[in-house]
Amino acid sequence: MDTFWTAMIGAGGTIAAALITGLLARQTSVRNKSYDKVTGSISEPQPSATVPKTFMCSGVVTGMQPGLSLWLAVEVGGLVWPKESNVDPDQDNKWSAPVFEDGAAETFSIALFVVDSKADGRIGKWLEAGRSTGNYSELRGIPGARRIARVDGLRLSHGTPST
Repeated sequence: MDTFWTAMIGAGGTIAAALITGLLARQTSVRNKSYDKVTGSISEPQPSATVPKTFMCSGVVTGMQPGLSLWLAVEVGGLVWPKESNVDPDQDNKWSAPVFEDGAAETFSIALFVVDSKADGRIGKWLEAGRSTGNYSELRGIPGARRIARVDGLRLSHGTPST
């Protein structure tokens, strides 16, 4: 009788493991498919432009799915700093958001990311920690985020900021 129950418990564990693995694989597949449907571009600023510390960034995005969000981030040398501006496309899929950049890098990139809900929460917590401490730590990447557009070679102007 003990052998019977040992076998039943073992079989149950095997079935549960297979179901959990299948569900996780399906969630990853669904997430990747929803990410793949999102395309976007940044029309402003132009590559290699000189921009003030506060500048407008705009573009177009298509294929947004429920549970996904858009974020702008500055990239320098493989590091990422998400920006606080909300990227919310209008009914024509166009978006526009202000960006404040006070970095010390000579040149930088601005990137548009599509993120899942977990990454959205992580970015929010990172921004809140930065606001409370005044120190925005560098990120080497954002799990749950995929870059869909980037403009390279931007430089900050040394004049008076404009909006």
